[in-house]
Amino acid sequence: MNWNIVSTVEGGRISAADQRRFHASATALRTGAASARRQALSWTATLMLVKARRPAMTLCPASLSSSSSDPRHRSLRFDLVEDHCRKHASACRALAEGMESLASLVIRAGSLYSHAETATRRLVDELLGAGIRMVPISFVPLVAGGVSLIALGGVILGSGNPIEALTSTAFLHEGLMAGIGGTAGGFGVLSAAAILNEVSHAADRLALVTAFVTDLLQGNELALTRVRTSVEVAGESRDIPDVLANLDRLGTERDEGDLGSGLSYGTIAIQEYRDADGRRSWLVLIPGTDGRFDSPFGWEQNAELMCSDPSLRMKADSARMVVEAMRRAGIEKDEPVVLAGHSQGGIVAASIASDMAGSFDIRHVVTAGSPIANHPVADDVRMTSIEIGDELVAALDGAPNPIGPDHVTIRGTRVPSSTGLGTPVDGAPKRKELSHWLRYHQAAFADALDIGSPAARRQDDHVSSLLAGGLVSTTYWQGRMERSKSPGDGTRNR
Repeated sequence: MNWNIVSTVEGGRISAADQRRFHASATALRTGAASARRQALSWTATLMLVKARRPAMTLCPASLSSSSSDPRHRSLRFDLVEDHCRKHASACRALAEGMESLASLVIRAGSLYSHAETATRRLVDELLGAGIRMVPISFVPLVAGGVSLIALGGVILGSGNPIEALTSTAFLHEGLMAGIGGTAGGFGVLSAAAILNEVSHAADRLALVTAFVTDLLQGNELALTRVRTSVEVAGESRDIPDVLANLDRLGTERDEGDLGSGLSYGTIAIQEYRDADGRRSWLVLIPGTDGRFDSPFGWEQNAELMCSDPSLRMKADSARMVVEAMRRAGIEKDEPVVLAGHSQGGIVAASIASDMAGSFDIRHVVTAGSPIANHPVADDVRMTSIEIGDELVAALDGAPNPIGPDHVTIRGTRVPSSTGLGTPVDGAPKRKELSHWLRYHQAAFADALDIGSPAARRQDDHVSSLLAGGLVSTTYWQGRMERSKSPGDGTRNR
């Protein structure tokens, strides 16, 4: 089975007049679909009536003949009448299905139900989180047992894949994390509901431990090196699909090295663009967690990045590395920057946009599969967040993303390609895997553009405007963590 992604879009600038037009179009299409279905039922009923009457015509041999060339009777052709009834019924059903499909596309493109869906998801999250905080000892094992049964059921019933459990329980992920975060953070039911970012406060406590252990094991000195290669890994980007493709290419090369570039783990890319008037803009590509022992992008850095405390967030090794690389690349305070990251890379991007506004002119942040709902990114910074419903990672923040005129979230749902819905995932395996792979997010954004979402198109146009100048250079920066050999700020350049 191959996979497609169907997207819905939340947030963006859509005027009230446009919303009314989208709603009127969807309503008209659904009304037309209902009418076409009634016509299909009418033709089917007519076919049944004709079939019932045909045996009564026993005195007319031609009415019982299946031959269209029978010369004995040409005024009453039951076979042709029945055939016409079948064709008209089928055509009406197809028309109804097409109109319903178009109505669904209009609803998704116009984000007609996004605010209601976000509110509902928030309510479910809070209720589930409250249940966990009220009875944490019994509730968590109960939920874990239920998830295990779903996974086991998927294996027994033939799917053979425990990943099915993530799909079946996707609507619970954020609420579970909110409840666990509230419990770990020591919040009661009412206090956790009031702060709405339980996971961030729990991360504050966790980070104090993980940061200490990480510094003890791998050291706290960041060795930053500019790596030179003759192989083009990250090419020129003109829009968000290009940005995502280059981010995927960089992450794959970093981990697998198929292009022979010499790049390895703990590497980001910084691109300089320049327009005809000499004005510069920048694109920073930040891949996700690589999990290597001496990498700034290890698993443990995620806890610091998700803290509610800005000082803790920016002490994360991965955030320190990206900020230092941006400075060494020559990014000036007044030059527009686009940050794009996958997984941990997206959390780094959101952290920099939240906490380094005085140092860089961050104009747009693109995240893929990143739990960034609790990051206080300013309203004047464009946010394009892409999440897949059952990837789990994006739900680790325990909350739906804030939505607004310039903060847009594209949510993708995985469906079998045999349905004919959505956009194919390039290279997706036939069996289900964790949908955290960047190719799923690429398909989700492509689907949002395909359905004509004004919000997705506006975000894409904004990135295009920032990168309108030609690509001047791409530099690659590699980070390694070492034990400090001399007093200093914890950063050593090479």
